Amino acid sequence: MTNNQPIVTQLWIHPIKGLTPQEIDRAVLEPGLGMRGDTPKGSRLRDRALALMFVDAAAEPGRIVPWMSKQHFAVQNDWPDLAALDCRYEEQSDRLIVSHNGVEVLAASLQTDRDRIDAFFTDYLA
Repeated sequence: MTNNQPIVTQLWIHPIKGLTPQEIDRAVLEPGLGMRGDTPKGSRLRDRALALMFVDAAAEPGRIVPWMSKQHFAVQNDWPDLAALDCRYEEQSDRLIVSHNGVEVLAASLQTDRDRIDAFFTDYLA
């Protein structure tokens, strides 16, 4: 008798909604929080913890939005040029690293460099 149970061979999450996925070694599902994964390098990331929201999508800057459909965000499906970027979020250092053709084009802290991140993606998608 053969075992027809599916076998998981890879796990991936998207720390930044709609951008480059990151491979994880294991995943934890938490009620109300979704999936958290541990990367091969020891980082702990949440799936879709970050997103590139269009300015007009939020009623006020800094507002915490519990859930919105993807039409309010820049994602590869709608903006194919985003697929050319390799985007990595390093939770331990709270940095977003963006590379294009193997060259780092942005390294920014999510806490202190939001304006730089906004400007980069606005210019890139223009």
